[in-house]
Amino acid sequence: MKRNDIKNLLVDNFYDDSLLYHYTTPEAACKIIKSNCLRLSSLRNTNDPLEFLNPTLIGFDNGIPNKNEIYNDLKHSLNERTRFVRFICFTIDSGINKCEDRHCQSFHNNYFLKGWARNRMWAQYAKNHEGVCFVFDKEIFTKQFYLLETDGVEILNAQKINYTNNFENLQNDMTSISSIMIGKTNFKNFYLDNDRKKYIFQKCEDYRDENEYRFALIDRNIKKQNDEKYVDFGTSLKAVILGQKFSNKEKLKLPTNVSVFQINWECGYPDLWS
Repeated sequence: MKRNDIKNLLVDNFYDDSLLYHYTTPEAACKIIKSNCLRLSSLRNTNDPLEFLNPTLIGFDNGIPNKNEIYNDLKHSLNERTRFVRFICFTIDSGINKCEDRHCQSFHNNYFLKGWARNRMWAQYAKNHEGVCFVFDKEIFTKQFYLLETDGVEILNAQKINYTNNFENLQNDMTSISSIMIGKTNFKNFYLDNDRKKYIFQKCEDYRDENEYRFALIDRNIKKQNDEKYVDFGTSLKAVILGQKFSNKEKLKLPTNVSVFQINWECGYPDLWS
């Protein structure tokens, strides 16, 4: 993709679903460029208690003869969920496809709807504006991610995170098993079955401004919780946006086909400099 083409996509004031944005620190950015890989995260290492805390098991009927066996199976399943689930998070553009409102059309083409113009993301994930925002081609990256699918590795459908503060269904599905005990003898895959995989893509509404798009997989070949897993992003990297405070451009050693821009916040409004 030519530089002008990627620049036009980045500054277009309408919603675009062809790009993925990944914020990171300057130190991590250098490693990512050198390896051409992104590291997948585990649930235990997130900052959301909905993800890093295992649910408390409730709903047992004392009259069930195999209660202890079921409880041990569920503990086993929780441990496997924490160990096997790996994912990579991106930000995407937000807003609506077209904006007819005069106010929406003003102010730097409404850049605040763009995935690269998230002030809090720059602060939280890119070392307080010292880091970078990687821009990936969504279609190419998706193909690269599916290359990870081998024996024992299940790729889940990538999707936007569902943000909600209504956890009633999650609580029922994740903690209470009394309604499904009859006729079920093996709970070792309980937390990785189809009814519970969807919660890998749910977060508290307080995170909604991240507008996250998540790629996830279940890798049953992982032996230890701290084992690392990576995805080679191939040729999907199209641009790198340097933070306002970024100062080590020479250390990145970017490929010649990757466009570089720097974000500038002028009186609070974001813009891209060449």
